[in-house]
Amino acid sequence: MRLAIKIAAFFSFYALLTACAWTVQATDPLYPLYQKFLQASRSDDIEILQDNLLSSRVSALWHESKEASLDEFSPIFKHVSSLTGKEHSHFYAITGETACLSVNLITDNAAAVAINTGFVLEKGGWKVDDVMLDLLQSEQDFVIKATCPLSAEDFLLQAEQSF
Repeated sequence: MRLAIKIAAFFSFYALLTACAWTVQATDPLYPLYQKFLQASRSDDIEILQDNLLSSRVSALWHESKEASLDEFSPIFKHVSSLTGKEHSHFYAITGETACLSVNLITDNAAAVAINTGFVLEKGGWKVDDVMLDLLQSEQDFVIKATCPLSAEDFLLQAEQSF
């Protein structure tokens, strides 16, 4: 009888643990999209990128640029997709129709980086709107919450203040 109770308790605990892990993954709508973005970028799948993954703003800029590949249009987008290594952690935040995902990564070259991706909600789905790559000194500098990419204006302002 005691063995049956222990087995039942173990399976109940395991089921609860599994359900909690699944719930955490299932509530993050951005990370699977980020993975699709990386995959489509690595394979230069322009149609998937422009039609399904990138925001209308980014797609319009790409069309206007008349660049044939992602690398020519946005070297940073392509570079981010080329980074490989061990993911340390990731965080996301959603505020209305904008969202951010930060992924901490140790690259194969042992560099610590934070990839900050901005998303916008369009036609009922999240679309990649911006990407920023932070080269860090070490793992101790990893972000501990979702960080949105800086706008071009904020980036220039921050650069001016650091000189």
